[in-house]
Amino acid sequence: MNKNLYEKINDEDFNLDSYEKIELNDLEKIKMKKDFKNNTKKKNRKKYIAVAAALTLTIGLFNTEFGNNAYAAAESIFYNINYSLSNAIGNNKNLDKYTSIINKEVYDNGVSIKINEVAINRNELIISTNIKLPAKVEGFHYYQDIFINGKPAKETSSTGTLEDAGNNIYNEMTSTKITDLNNTDNLDIKIKIRKIETFNGDNDIKKIKGKWDFDFTTSGAELTKNTKNIPISETININNTNITFTEYSTNDFGQVIYAHSENSPKISYDYRLVGKYNLGNDVEFYLNESQNNNLLFKNQSAIDEKASELYLNIESLKLPEQSGKITGTFKKGGEITLEIK
Repeated sequence: MNKNLYEKINDEDFNLDSYEKIELNDLEKIKMKKDFKNNTKKKNRKKYIAVAAALTLTIGLFNTEFGNNAYAAAESIFYNINYSLSNAIGNNKNLDKYTSIINKEVYDNGVSIKINEVAINRNELIISTNIKLPAKVEGFHYYQDIFINGKPAKETSSTGTLEDAGNNIYNEMTSTKITDLNNTDNLDIKIKIRKIETFNGDNDIKKIKGKWDFDFTTSGAELTKNTKNIPISETININNTNITFTEYSTNDFGQVIYAHSENSPKISYDYRLVGKYNLGNDVEFYLNESQNNNLLFKNQSAIDEKASELYLNIESLKLPEQSGKITGTFKKGGEITLEIK
């Protein structure tokens, strides 16, 4: 992910058995493939994946003089590119006081990754990245391991945005949810990337192995202090499932709604919340995460700070029972009113 000089770090021994693998559900598999491809073709600041992270540690041990020389030759790849979190989120807010500037670039095996900025928002580690690949691709995915204060982080899911900047350079923002993330103290974070997969069509998948390591310190204390959490209690039945909305949370990074479901059917659905707030403007929350009957909806539209109520209709889209193209349209369910002041 970021740029600067390549730092050698000591190799470490890890207990591979201690890593928890979390399987992807049908919704997450379909969205990763469908949305990820679409968003590499045009600038799009909406979600591109809602995929549970399968924590697989790949320990690649190569650090050669050739690699160091190659990095030096590529040192200026991102000299005029700085993809900030404000750019990525696109909410016209000044987020500087909540972010840590990293600006570190690592080059290996034909790939340059630069981390620009990082921030901690609730239980998420948010990272702004530039990546330059050897060739243009429809999509890519890299496998990373995150360590916080020397211990492996328990990642549960990752979402983000992707922009094709041209010349095989991609601007990316990822938001990784981490269990028990401390968002008030300074955290020493290490990110290790050992493998990148690129794809151009279903049958053209390439793997690039290398060593892209980053170390930095950050804290979510300032953002946590300026986050407002409002308890709510609204239940709606849709598709024979009871969904209860439990909390509305807002800060300069955006708004989210927490919910949980009961009596979920075997058939998978995507959900969204569409409506207006009391000042008359349209608003839409998309389903950002669905795990263990816990749902997280993220806002993708501006909400005026003076707004006091949301009038939302929950809509659902049936997902195919087997992998394949998502067809059909969202169908309206019930309406809810949420007090947000």
